Amino acid sequence: MGKRGPAPKGEYVGQTAVLSTRLTPDLRSRLESEVEKRPNNTISREVEHRIRRSFIQEDEIISAFGSRENYALMRVISMVLELWHNPADLAADWKHDPTAYDQVCKKISAVLKAMRPPGEPQKLSDLEQALADVTATEHPAVVLKGIQDAERALPLTGSRKAQIRSLIKSDLGELADRPHIFQGTADQMRAEADRLDREKQLASPPKKRSRR
Repeated sequence: MGKRGPAPKGEYVGQTAVLSTRLTPDLRSRLESEVEKRPNNTISREVEHRIRRSFIQEDEIISAFGSRENYALMRVISMVLELWHNPADLAADWKHDPTAYDQVCKKISAVLKAMRPPGEPQKLSDLEQALADVTATEHPAVVLKGIQDAERALPLTGSRKAQIRSLIKSDLGELADRPHIFQGTADQMRAEADRLDREKQLASPPKKRSRR
C-alpha cells in the first residue's frame, strides 16, 4: 500500500474519500494552471471545487429553467435573438422596432417547429380542444401578469418565485409594461375584447373601394 499524503487542510478538510480517475492531458494541464492561481491550492482541492460548482450550477439551471433541455433551448433562442434584421433599417433594435420584432417572432417559431417531435398530434375532443385553446393564451397571460405585479424594489425576503419575478421585471424594464392583460369574469373579458376590437377598427384606415 502506497504512502498516504499529508492530512487535508483548508476549505476541504473532510477530504478522506479517495477517487482515482484518468484525465486527458489538456484537462490535466488546465487544472494545473488553475491550481497555480490560488495559494496553498492542490489538484485534489481544485477537482473537488469544480465538481461542487458543477452540482450547484446544475441545481441553479434546473431551478431557473426546469431542465437542462429547456436551458439549452433558451440558449438556441437567444442566439436567434442576436440575428434580428430589418432590411429597411439595419440599425433598428428589434425590441423597439415592429418590423424587426415580427422577424424575431417568425425565427423563434421556426426554431420550435424545426424541433417538433415527429408524428401527428393527438386527436382532442371539442372540450379538450377548447381547453387547450384557452390555456394557450391564459398561461402566458398569467406569467406576464405575475411579472407586471411583482415588486419593483427587489425583495430580500419572501418566496423565491416572487424574487425571480421582481428580477425579471427589473431586467425587462419598460418591456414588462407592454402587455395589456385583462382579468375578470367571462362577461367582462368578452366586453373588454369587444372594446379592444372597436379601438382596433377605429385605428385602422378605411379600405378603399376598388373601381370597376
